[in-house]
Amino acid sequence: MIAVRGEAPEAYGHPSLNRPPFYCFATWVIRSMVRGLTRTQVCGEEHIPRTGPLVVVSNHVQWVDPVILGAIFPRPLIFMAKQELWRYPPVGWVVERYGAFPVRRGEADRTAIRRGLSVLAAGGAVGIFPEGTRSRRAVLKEPYPGASLLALKSGAPVLPVGIVGTEIMGKFDWVGHWPRIDITYGEPFVLDPRSGEGKGRLLEATDTIMRRIAALLPPERRGRYGE
Repeated sequence: MIAVRGEAPEAYGHPSLNRPPFYCFATWVIRSMVRGLTRTQVCGEEHIPRTGPLVVVSNHVQWVDPVILGAIFPRPLIFMAKQELWRYPPVGWVVERYGAFPVRRGEADRTAIRRGLSVLAAGGAVGIFPEGTRSRRAVLKEPYPGASLLALKSGAPVLPVGIVGTEIMGKFDWVGHWPRIDITYGEPFVLDPRSGEGKGRLLEATDTIMRRIAALLPPERRGRYGE
């Protein structure tokens, strides 16, 4: 049960209850490009709940990760994105109309948490990259606790995702080489609500999320979460 209810997601342009024309068009274009320009393999799609609140967490190795994941996900996926993207008006305009909302990394951004909770309260899915930024070595980095905080406050299930292969897509010289991309969905799980009591337990919940993501990645990419 969602414990905190905020404003309606539509107040922020979120397509969690409907799919605006821009969202439909953008996902169709990107999905077509992914199918035509890459060899993308998806595993575990049967684990994705088709309805109800959901916190989707993934590793992050390249800027295209949210673009690809959002396009192939079988339901609208609203990303919590770093605030820096809004510094560039064209980029900010696109990501906002795609449904994303900003978060200030490294601090307690109550506005971002409230917006995320409002999407979950409406039965939507929120996408988060716990590492906060891409890992240039494609190895899991230290995470921020935003994903676990959202999951604990809402009681929503968490869906782990592992992405492999996008690390070569930083520039566009991969076009024509049809890179192999593997996207693996794990089984959804619910964090123990007792983990929400105090900073130590919040870190414990975050560690649980990262280990679930690590289990979907090759051993050499798990970092300390492969121990």
